[in-house]
Amino acid sequence: METTRVDQEKIDQLLFDINNMGGGPYEGVSWHALEKYNSYEEGSQFKLIADDMNLTQLYAALAVYSRNVMDYVQQHPEQKDLLLMDVFNLVNLEETARFRNNAFPYTDEGFAHKNELAFFPVDLARQAAEGNLSVEGLGNEKIRYEWTVKTGKRIFLRFLFEFGQKIRDHVCEYYPSHENESKDLVTEINRILLVRAGLFTESVWIPVAGFIAVLLVKKGLDKFCKGEIV
Repeated sequence: METTRVDQEKIDQLLFDINNMGGGPYEGVSWHALEKYNSYEEGSQFKLIADDMNLTQLYAALAVYSRNVMDYVQQHPEQKDLLLMDVFNLVNLEETARFRNNAFPYTDEGFAHKNELAFFPVDLARQAAEGNLSVEGLGNEKIRYEWTVKTGKRIFLRFLFEFGQKIRDHVCEYYPSHENESKDLVTEINRILLVRAGLFTESVWIPVAGFIAVLLVKKGLDKFCKGEIV
């Protein structure tokens, strides 16, 4: 199913639901570091900063949906987008090097948090592939763990690294004259991802685009245009 077959009203509702997700605490050294120092660094390639404290549910939800879509497209290869799968595979490689069995997408036999996976929605990708967009269950704080939060941010940053140049001209041409229109900004950035940049061409990927659009606006399009998002 192509994105053009999904009713815009459904996309708008999806964006509304994603935009209403925020942040919140979780158990782990990174949250404690954020509370104490407003920053957490993991090696030289990854950090969480103060403004990420308000985005933790968004990051966790992106990680959980990405896990779901990875599983779905493995079973339905006609829905697979190789470029977007590369983003997930690179995050997997990065996390495997550091966390071994506990790396995204959390499918290793030795994964240490199997009980927590029971709270993960498992049918959202199938629904999206059928044109029924939903993030039901992704606002649940019981999916917000240190490992899902960090994975979600890694996916976001890896997407910007791989595709930032492809969308930057479109985004930064639109943004300066619309910077005070936060609702319209999310809608337009999402439209750029789906239409002008030619990404996310299957409806199963539309929720990923929604998360990227909302995160871009919340992190700051001015920072994105200056190459300063961390």
